[in-house]
Amino acid sequence: MPHSRYTPALSLLCLGIASTALAAPPLPAVHERALVVLREGLNSGQFWPSMHAAEALSRASHGAEVRAALESRLPQEPDDQRRCGLARELYRAGDRSAAATLFEVLGSANPHAHVHAAESLYKLRLVGDGRALQAAFTEQSPPQLRIMAAGALAAHGDATAMQFVRSSLTSRDRETARTAVWLLGSIGQPRDLVALRVALAREADASMRMSIALAMATLGDPAGLRLLKQGLRAPEASIRAQSAASAAEVAADPELISLLTGLLGDPDLDVRIRAAQALLTPLAVRLIPRPEE
Repeated sequence: MPHSRYTPALSLLCLGIASTALAAPPLPAVHERALVVLREGLNSGQFWPSMHAAEALSRASHGAEVRAALESRLPQEPDDQRRCGLARELYRAGDRSAAATLFEVLGSANPHAHVHAAESLYKLRLVGDGRALQAAFTEQSPPQLRIMAAGALAAHGDATAMQFVRSSLTSRDRETARTAVWLLGSIGQPRDLVALRVALAREADASMRMSIALAMATLGDPAGLRLLKQGLRAPEASIRAQSAASAAEVAADPELISLLTGLLGDPDLDVRIRAAQALLTPLAVRLIPRPEE
């Protein structure tokens, strides 16, 4: 998800080390390895992992590479869900005209990619004039479309939409509840930890428990962070990837950095990409040892 806290990693590496900056390589080995992983992911044949790699490269100030790789693909892509992914990452990489594709898909008569469009608008913090998202945020909309539209509106300060997100934590529709958990981890407040802890205590499903724990971790909960670290060691690639993606949103510590660095060699491409993204966030970069240390 796009946040203003993502700044060029190189400038952060120079903080507090001015006296030795010229004596050491400009980037630590971990940073270089992470960029290699992301470039391999961007050029892989796996569509959604390649979009995750594009996101990470843009956040690490390599948007020009992303635009060069994706610009020619959007006009040729027939699938609306994939068009949303391409448009989202082109926008994130600096092509503001790509937003038109997302609003076009959201307003189309074909519902195939409505949820993808709303999710992409949420991730980019875009609402346009708000009419398309408000139309999606109605009781007549499918549950997943409604909750994603609510998230996009709530991210822009819509109190009614935010209340809906909070109330959806206890929804009987499991996917709606899962999405509400994810949204609260991103746009929620520390006070939402109370409801998340209650949800965790009553939840029996292991996958849902991990989703709740990861949301708690991103809101600064120590128990959530412990469970996130466990998730990075999970035998299931999907949980490792989910945990690594959440790690990009939490305060880094040396153990977390070590676990993520190990995942740069994971057999699963998406796990490697998510770990690389987390390691390129400013908080992580500050804790990555320089080669001479």
